[in-house]
Amino acid sequence: MRDGARIPARTYRRPDVHGAAPVVVYYHGGGWTLGRPLDYESPLTMIADETGALVLAPDYRKAPEHKAPTAVLDTYKSLYLDGAPVAADDAQISPLQAASHEGAAPALIQTAEFDPLAPEGADYAAALQRSGVATRLTHYRGVPHGFLNIPGAAPVAWQARWEIVDALQGWFA
Repeated sequence: MRDGARIPARTYRRPDVHGAAPVVVYYHGGGWTLGRPLDYESPLTMIADETGALVLAPDYRKAPEHKAPTAVLDTYKSLYLDGAPVAADDAQISPLQAASHEGAAPALIQTAEFDPLAPEGADYAAALQRSGVATRLTHYRGVPHGFLNIPGAAPVAWQARWEIVDALQGWFA
């Protein structure tokens, strides 16, 4: 709940996993304007099944009805701050703008050849690496933004999904 609005989330967990488990928080794509966690059911189920993690996929209020940074704050506040006040700043809208990346979690950044956001992904990977954060950047050729969700049309999406699973398993070990 944020500002009186209910912020729904979907959870994915392998049925045979009980008790404590690693948690993966997945913010769905859509440029803060469209989409929903259900649209990512296939890759999120795979991540939960293959890693044994609890996958939490929150939704958020979208533009144009809700101006930036409403979506970012919806996800951040509903999961981490229990409604505590948070000042909206550039680092919350884009982690690339953070004053420091030291101490950030390891990162796997996947970009696509036909994605206008690919240069920002590469810049973010470089910023993390400069701060000493273990970072892997994989650039997938011949595919558009969102290819992870269309393995039938972009078979390399399977490779990208398995790369995510492999990275998570390594971080959880």
